[in-house]
Amino acid sequence: MSRNHNKAIIAFLIVFAVALCYLRVVPETALSERAIVVGLGIDKTEKGYAVSCEIINPKSQSGGGQGESDGFALISGTGKTLDAAIGEISQKTGLKVSLSQCNLIVLGNMFLTEQTFPSVNYLVQTFSVPELAIIAVAENSAAELLKTKPVMTTLSALQMQQTLHSATDDASIISTNVKDFFNGYLSRTGNHNKAIIAFLIVFAVALCYLRVVPETALSERAIVVGLGIDKTEKGYAVSCEIINPKSQSGGGQGESDGFALISGTGKTLDAAIGEISQKTGLKVSLSQCNLIVLGNMFLTEQTFPSVNYLVQTFSVPELAIIAVAENSAAELLKTKPVMTTLSALQMQQTLHSATDDASIISTNVKDFFNGYLSRTGVANVVSISAKKIDKNDVDKGSGESGDVYEYDYSKLALFINGKSAMLLEKDDTVAINYMKYDLKKGGETVSVDGEIFGLQITSKKTKYKTEVNGGVPSVFADVEIKARISEKDGLGKYFSVDEIPECLTEKIAAAMKEVVEKKIVATFEKCKARGVDVYELFDKLYEKSFGDFKDESPNGDYLNRIRLIVNAKISVVKK
Repeated sequence: MSRNHNKAIIAFLIVFAVALCYLRVVPETALSERAIVVGLGIDKTEKGYAVSCEIINPKSQSGGGQGESDGFALISGTGKTLDAAIGEISQKTGLKVSLSQCNLIVLGNMFLTEQTFPSVNYLVQTFSVPELAIIAVAENSAAELLKTKPVMTTLSALQMQQTLHSATDDASIISTNVKDFFNGYLSRTGNHNKAIIAFLIVFAVALCYLRVVPETALSERAIVVGLGIDKTEKGYAVSCEIINPKSQSGGGQGESDGFALISGTGKTLDAAIGEISQKTGLKVSLSQCNLIVLGNMFLTEQTFPSVNYLVQTFSVPELAIIAVAENSAAELLKTKPVMTTLSALQMQQTLHSATDDASIISTNVKDFFNGYLSRTGVANVVSISAKKIDKNDVDKGSGESGDVYEYDYSKLALFINGKSAMLLEKDDTVAINYMKYDLKKGGETVSVDGEIFGLQITSKKTKYKTEVNGGVPSVFADVEIKARISEKDGLGKYFSVDEIPECLTEKIAAAMKEVVEKKIVATFEKCKARGVDVYELFDKLYEKSFGDFKDESPNGDYLNRIRLIVNAKISVVKK
């Protein structure tokens, strides 16, 4: 079996594994906007349902909180349906109710005379209640039971679930979770339809909750929103931007608004992350981490093993952005942006929203894996640098104090088979966007008759044709760009766009055509000299001219023989 086929199989397996691991892990709503429920009580009433939620760190407890203690509160809601009752809790807290961390469901005694399965099934299907969540029935009201205060903890739900989870060997107690309840409900002898349904439900639950049910309670985890990794002479240095850490002793810098930057070192990544756990007294959780910054030492090292380790061991989301720092990852994360308190949040927000910007290419974990496992092995990773802003240029009304920074995302590191091959500049990034990605915005500047004109790209598409003649492979790229003349980027001697004559508009389009074609070819030649197929033309030839190209190798000399013919088709409008 060829190396390419092996890679294809590995690619499929990794993508499938990632899909399983991260299905429903990436939250629809930010963590700070969720009401995280640790215990749920449901009572049937004459008018419908009464729901009681023990919530961790609610943003608001107005209008329905009892027993508020240590960042927890008991919030209640009523409605004709379960959905309406839970919706009332969302209204009271101003947060989206999340039951993915709920490990106890208490049913009021009215359920002893009612059908129970529809309510439990609704919670599982709609709110992703874990399959290992304990189900219990209160002697009386579920709400009254949750209002009671135990001896050892602040929350009755925590006390009950801890006892029931640890009592599996106690002859006097039988603990039942959602999975057990479903299995029991669907276990009637000889009912093949229910047996099939049981299998499907258990399988669905396994998919939905694989790696979602935490090994450690939420309050015992250090939730990382941004991660920096530096290679050192002794191993690794890891920097974590953590939300609401229980302790920042011994390694925290930049503590602000419940966030802190915590560092750890070790001979291995695991040891460095372990030191952060020791400093915080919390288990490091990377399931909410949306930015991984690699220090510049990775430009001379193999990168894939470290990224793969984070995915396989710590469940880093496949949509987490990967970036390379111009210098140290730790130093980059220490910088303070203008608009937010955390550098990681600023960077990931910019990179997530800049997918259509011609001067930026954003790469996530999935993209990195796809590039690594492609025929050419090429993966793009954005390179980030920080520039200190003059305090006089910062809005005095922003309330910022100390040094603040702005970030440049225009440079790009090219990796082949997980190892850095070269670093590209802004014009190269733009050229790659012209060739490989659809654009809905971006800027370009041209010179016509001694005047400078700015253009804003409104759309871009690229179409390819290939041929192989006499062993010479050719790729024809038609780059179709629509753009409008922009006032903000300069209009030469003209005061408004309307003053620009039509004949000059045609010249501007011709000038932009020349600029685009030159950039694309220049980047190709630069990368070709380093043996990098930057536009992945091998794939184009392999797919479209297979009969004539099938014997070529991605590691062969095709780059030295290839002809790239670029035809930029530019349409320029005034407005």
